[in-house]
Amino acid sequence: MSTPGEGYGQQNQPGQGQSYGEPAYGAGSGPNPPGWGDPATPTAKPRNGAGIASLILGILSILLCWLGFVGVLFGAGTAFGLGAIPVVLGLLAIILGIAGLRRARQGVASNRAVSIIGLVLGILGLIAAIAITLTAALASTVVQPNVQELQQCISNAQGDPVALQQCQQRFSGQFQNLQNGVPQGDGG
Repeated sequence: MSTPGEGYGQQNQPGQGQSYGEPAYGAGSGPNPPGWGDPATPTAKPRNGAGIASLILGILSILLCWLGFVGVLFGAGTAFGLGAIPVVLGLLAIILGIAGLRRARQGVASNRAVSIIGLVLGILGLIAAIAITLTAALASTVVQPNVQELQQCISNAQGDPVALQQCQQRFSGQFQNLQNGVPQGDGG
């Protein structure tokens, strides 16, 4: 029988179990357990701020590519003025996407996929913004004079039903010709 306090602070004798605080059999000064990184080695590569910025600007470029059309539709400035916003965003997304890819290739950044997605969205946003802005500008130069002429005809009619009917017939033919691709002077 043992007395209280026996075994505390004493060394293990052969055949006895392991005491508290001693490493287990086979354990020594090996690698740290999972989750306990060595302070001398970094656990992850630095993030790629250029790639993330490219992604955000590419998304904005896609979402805002309709500004050139909206500018013409609501008369909020010229098509080129509002259409320049998504074009600039697309260009910045392309530049930052390329910078992010370079950083990832050099091993300085970790999220190469984000840079690629930002680059692709920047290219798509740039192409869409240019196409929509040019289409809106072309449509405004072709349609706007006809709309102004129709407004002038209606104001000259001064509420006369016969004159209003003539305006309607005259300009419905012109707009129909525009829709069919016939030049204004041939159909009206």
